[in-house]
Amino acid sequence: MASYLALQLLPAPTSESPDVATDASESPAAALRRADEESPPLPRKRGYGMLTVGAVLAGGFAPQLIGWSFALLADGRSCEQSRGSAECSFAYMGTAVMMPFGIAALAVGTPLIVVGARRLKQWRTWQRTHNVVLVPYIGGPTRGWTVGLDLRF
Repeated sequence: MASYLALQLLPAPTSESPDVATDASESPAAALRRADEESPPLPRKRGYGMLTVGAVLAGGFAPQLIGWSFALLADGRSCEQSRGSAECSFAYMGTAVMMPFGIAALAVGTPLIVVGARRLKQWRTWQRTHNVVLVPYIGGPTRGWTVGLDLRF
């Protein structure tokens, strides 16, 4: 009887009030799913790994490989001019082997740095908007003294 009376007293949902569900058969789980879909997603990846690998490839491997291949190319040319023989082919072969690896390291490392920096920027923006901080933590003597970091949001 009370629920019948409550249903009679409640106003009927209209299209003017968007917070009231228009479908009476919508379950609470569906309403929660809809609310989760409307909330902005948490950035799952921070980009530290991409930044690290990209920096190692583009900054560590690529300059050395490309530089050594140019040095071998110059050595091969000077060897040909001084000796004029086919003994200097090792320099050209070294250039032919190292140059593609250097170019590949540069071609892979640069996008990794760019995408990793973008993900890290998104992560830091999300942290700022949601007040996520790491706070130093010192545990009490209940189970022994512990020191660590506590994530608060």
